[in-house]
Amino acid sequence: MNAILRSKNIKITTSLYILLLVVLITSCTYWHNVNIKYIIPEGYEGMIVLAWDQKNGAPKIMEGDYEVYTFPANGFLKSEVGGRSMNAHEKFYSYNKATGKRMELKIIDPTISTDTISAKNEYYMVGSFSGGYEQTYNLVFFITNNKKSKFMDPAYREKYGAEHLDRLYEEK
Repeated sequence: MNAILRSKNIKITTSLYILLLVVLITSCTYWHNVNIKYIIPEGYEGMIVLAWDQKNGAPKIMEGDYEVYTFPANGFLKSEVGGRSMNAHEKFYSYNKATGKRMELKIIDPTISTDTISAKNEYYMVGSFSGGYEQTYNLVFFITNNKKSKFMDPAYREKYGAEHLDRLYEEK
């Protein structure tokens, strides 16, 4: 009888330890989620590339709890910050270079939404992926406010990316 009770106690104790371990692991993951603001030039349409962990990249800039990444006119930004999780809480803004003013953007994913653009601050984000380039980690997506844009075509995006990514990494 004592052997049966000890066996049950061991099973219960083991189950509780496993449950505690799962809770600790998932809560630590939650604590490390990142808040990110992507700031793109006003009226920009095309490929956005954020190259993480670049020696000559831009330093980390914070606004409150948000990391801020401001893209130049070509849509390509090198950052010294290491790669980030796709689970980040993201906000998108456009900026007017002349005035410095920002406008928050509403991002529409056309693969899950039938919404059409009805306001100046609405954009489609398509072709979003994370990938490597010569042993680096990048976030790549395309942005447009025109449902008939060539960037809405997956074949065009793939061809465009292949043609332009090498050029973007060239030192200037």
